[in-house]
Amino acid sequence: MTDLPRPDPTALGEAAKRTQSRTRLMIALALLPTVAAILLATLGPITSGDLWWHLRTGEWILTEGKLPKTDPFSHTAGDTPWVLQEYGSQVLFALTHRLAGFVGLGLLGAGLSIATLLVAFRRVRLDLRMPWAAALVAIFALLFALKWELRPHLVSILFFFWLEANLFGRGSSGGARGIQTPNTRRMLELFLISMVWVQLHAEAL
Repeated sequence: MTDLPRPDPTALGEAAKRTQSRTRLMIALALLPTVAAILLATLGPITSGDLWWHLRTGEWILTEGKLPKTDPFSHTAGDTPWVLQEYGSQVLFALTHRLAGFVGLGLLGAGLSIATLLVAFRRVRLDLRMPWAAALVAIFALLFALKWELRPHLVSILFFFWLEANLFGRGSSGGARGIQTPNTRRMLELFLISMVWVQLHAEAL
């Protein structure tokens, strides 16, 4: 009886690397149009009027070292209590502007947008083949088009994806994890991430 030749581990490893490289290239090409559109939106001229208010509020907090109790920029609110809902993001924007100016703000917006797109693609990719996943993410980007600008929601949406993955996530094989009893570590993680989320964009909750 003739012994079958044993597979060469080195050859198998090289083949796996080539397959992985081709997959990454296909993903990059599939997402390229969507990424390019988002970069044009976030690196172009600032069109959101909200950013200036968030930026000025963050500067006030950094200068005064506290949160305002009333609106220092309003001529009509008077002593009405002012409860900030996004001061974490506002401080982040102000620090970025101090360090890198408007170029830094543009890069921050682009980075957050691309990170959101990639996280969304990774989540969808667990259930759909690559072309369908890329198409669905492109639709998501189109529906979200008015939101591709530097505002607090652009920070908090990443926390939404984290929360979704931990509460309704799926395994790497695509099968549902099923309902699990939250353990102490999971509950602590959810609590801590929710606290951070509230500081960044409480309105999102």
